[in-house]
Amino acid sequence: METALAEFNAALKLDENFANALWGRGTVHRDQEKYEESVADFTAAIRNTAEPQELAALYNERGNTYNVQEKYDQALADYDRAIEKDPKLAWALANRAEVLGSLKRYDEAFPSLDKAIALDSREARFWNIAGNIWFERENWDFAVNMYSNAIQRDAKTAIYFRNRGESHRRAQRYQEAIADLLKAIELDQQEDEHWNDLGLAWFDAARYDQAIIAFGRAAELDPKVATYFRNRGDAQQRLGQHQAAVDDFTKAIELADDAELRKMRGNSYQALGKAASAKADFEKATKADATNKLYERKYIRVSNETPHRLTVYLKYYTYTTDKTWKWFPAPPGRTGAASYTFEPGESAILFHDDWKVNASRFRIWAESGNRAWNSYKDKDFAPVPEGGYLTSEDDYEVAPFRFYEG
Repeated sequence: METALAEFNAALKLDENFANALWGRGTVHRDQEKYEESVADFTAAIRNTAEPQELAALYNERGNTYNVQEKYDQALADYDRAIEKDPKLAWALANRAEVLGSLKRYDEAFPSLDKAIALDSREARFWNIAGNIWFERENWDFAVNMYSNAIQRDAKTAIYFRNRGESHRRAQRYQEAIADLLKAIELDQQEDEHWNDLGLAWFDAARYDQAIIAFGRAAELDPKVATYFRNRGDAQQRLGQHQAAVDDFTKAIELADDAELRKMRGNSYQALGKAASAKADFEKATKADATNKLYERKYIRVSNETPHRLTVYLKYYTYTTDKTWKWFPAPPGRTGAASYTFEPGESAILFHDDWKVNASRFRIWAESGNRAWNSYKDKDFAPVPEGGYLTSEDDYEVAPFRFYEG
């Protein structure tokens, strides 16, 4: 990567407007997660390019840089520009569909993806995107079919097998899931999430001994992920290995404390006859549950107090029907956010999937053209305003969140 960067820099010293070198350097900068530099390079290349198909490709590439930053509004704008310049650029169509799928705008995503596949049905990644969209819609059989199409075209990419395996697991087809996940690991043994997913499949199949091995390998590959220790502890608990479970739950708590982990460790302490330790964990869990319940029934009202048309993005942490706390539509650090359009002066309570959003905490941010409001993109907003709640609706309290010119 550094060699390529040096070559592009050398070319640009000779001609600072050399579009191909700017293009190449923009790609390297994106791979290095230097996103501002990447956008600047692609923007300069666009300024110095006139040929429509090359312009389309450059808009597509800049859109990809915005996409990995979850700047979906800007990514979609660039994909639309790419398609306008070259309506047959299948990658721009597919990338546009992927972003729309991440935003759960499925009705818009599918026509774009269908066009991409019609233009190049041999491209495995297009079928994988289709699988991802069906997966998000929880149609496991359709997802499996799409991932199978991807695998038929490219049987050497691990993520396609992992995705199909996870779809089989959700459909409770555990043997098929395990076979796919083992294939994913064969192709990429250093990916911790492959091992965790394999552990989940073994766990769901009640093969806790095998699950422990898989979760353990995931934890070795990335010891900073609390979920891997939590999952292994859960499997050990199922086998009556309570001291090992306590050790794993303790590690998970050190990384990301929550009420459910405290209850799980408390249960193992209780099984070990350590009543005082169990009591301490149960008391902390009860206190945390009370805090979560205090914030659980909170709507959020967003107000656009800027003169700009905003695209607002949201992730939220809420109590689920299976009695666990979970981030929707995707956890922080993962692709996927609910999106909303707010005109200047508009104010509204947020909905997601036809339900008013109620949660204990949120990640929320907004974009308008090249402007961004990111204060709560990478940290939680707890819906307890200093001035109290605005109103009460249907026994749910409403917390305000304002976007304004700073």
